[in-house]
Amino acid sequence: MSMGKTRKTVLLALLAAAALCLSYAESLFPLPLPIPGAKLGLSNVMVLLALLLFGWKEALGVLVVKVLLSSLLFGSPVSGLYGICGGALALCGMTFAGRFKSVSTIGRSMLGAVLHNLGQVLVASALTATPKLLVYFTPLCFLALLTGSLSGVLTKEAEKRLQKMLKTGEKR
Repeated sequence: MSMGKTRKTVLLALLAAAALCLSYAESLFPLPLPIPGAKLGLSNVMVLLALLLFGWKEALGVLVVKVLLSSLLFGSPVSGLYGICGGALALCGMTFAGRFKSVSTIGRSMLGAVLHNLGQVLVASALTATPKLLVYFTPLCFLALLTGSLSGVLTKEAEKRLQKMLKTGEKR
């Protein structure tokens, strides 16, 4: 997609701001599940959108801004560590999966959700020196497949609308 530098910067800032808002909203309304810390992961839609529209470097920028600001504003340094490790692993997996035309946006989102949870469980296991926490990954994996598919559908729809809007804006 060809667009001016200012337009690109503004869109990336909007994606980062939306990710931060969604992350905050999710912190206010925890899922009523017996899995502590379980979230829908809607803020990751913005990271995946940045990846699809611009590439991994820009998506990494959105991820870092989201994690840094959310941990400073309504989290903690430890929550930032969980977020950046899970997010980076997810972004790597979604970027790699993008090399294969057979992997859809929904598939990339599901993979990202699973890898995000894996990254967070690995951090928890390392911080507490409790390898048994890896067992916790199994229920999180099933939840990630559900939430990742929801995020994937939302991302796919948002991408369509953004592409259409950006093409209309280029004609002006």
